[in-house]
Amino acid sequence: MDVPFKLDWPRRIEDAHGLVLPYASEKRVVSVAECIDNAIASRGGWVGVHGNGYLGFCAVTDLRIVGLVAAASAIEDTVVFYPRDGQGAIAVDCYPSNPGEAFSLFVQGDALVDELAPCFSSEDGSEGS
Repeated sequence: MDVPFKLDWPRRIEDAHGLVLPYASEKRVVSVAECIDNAIASRGGWVGVHGNGYLGFCAVTDLRIVGLVAAASAIEDTVVFYPRDGQGAIAVDCYPSNPGEAFSLFVQGDALVDELAPCFSSEDGSEGS
């Protein structure tokens, strides 16, 4: 299976398109992920490790974005969820060797960005400002 949506992954993650929470604490990323879990319309699609074609993708039907945080932390890499419609992606990146905080979370794809923007607009990750 080909990648359902091509991520924009610039050298500096904070320069990526879409919604970006760069170099954040695990607590902050979990908070935003919980908001996404409450807001996202589609929980079905595919999940995989970014850039690892060997492992491929796993079909999922009821994915929790908080689970991506745990998975990224466990493998110290980037885990990506591609919703079934193929129009975007949600990625959680964990590199403990980064200077500063280890986690980044980003959302790309116009429809997902519009749907999930409120989760990125408040300090605690809850919808609203």
